[in-house]
Amino acid sequence: MQIRPPPAEISEKHLVQKLLRNTFDPQSWPEREKLLPLYHECGAPFEIIDAAEIRKRWPVLTPREDFIGLFDPLGGYMRPASGNRILAGIETAERKEWRVTSEDFHMAALSAAPELRGKVKSDFISLLPPLGEASWETEKVGLLTFAMDGEPILGPVKQLPGFYVGVAFHSGGFAYNPVTGLLLAEFVADGRTSIDVGAFSPDRFESHEVDEYLATTVAQKDVVKRRH
Repeated sequence: MQIRPPPAEISEKHLVQKLLRNTFDPQSWPEREKLLPLYHECGAPFEIIDAAEIRKRWPVLTPREDFIGLFDPLGGYMRPASGNRILAGIETAERKEWRVTSEDFHMAALSAAPELRGKVKSDFISLLPPLGEASWETEKVGLLTFAMDGEPILGPVKQLPGFYVGVAFHSGGFAYNPVTGLLLAEFVADGRTSIDVGAFSPDRFESHEVDEYLATTVAQKDVVKRRH
């Protein structure tokens, strides 16, 4: 089972960001609606909210009248892994920024709070009852990366010819990884991509903006996130 950094109460701002990632226009809603029987089958909690209700609960949000929200209060994920294992992950929005101060840093330096094990089980045991009898084999803590505008950083670095990056996907790595690999391969092999990804260029930021951003310490719940 995979664990991410220590938990705290999820703030209203985090809930707003979560709902923003699950808001659909009339064209995209039918595809998501097809998945709702799985929610029912697994007993997963969810709530379908219209635009008026979204604005009532979270006044900071102003969706169009025809938008639909799908609110999932749990968060996290589970999936099968090799050897009859289960991989489970959880995101902790209140975690403070982790400063990497040395080139010798290794992810093994990070650790998860013991209470996270109980939280993962309590959140997901209704969906997967065998979790109650499961034992922990290993855990890993991940660091999420964020660009100052919330967008990924993807492409060649002008100051370092031959160096390409694909980073700042915050907690959306599972979704971004396949297309990122394809686009980076196109950059390396062809010198250009089959679609325009200039908006994600590493060179879109001014040097002084980067220095100011890196000097700022923020919690995960306060950073800009985007879903595409």
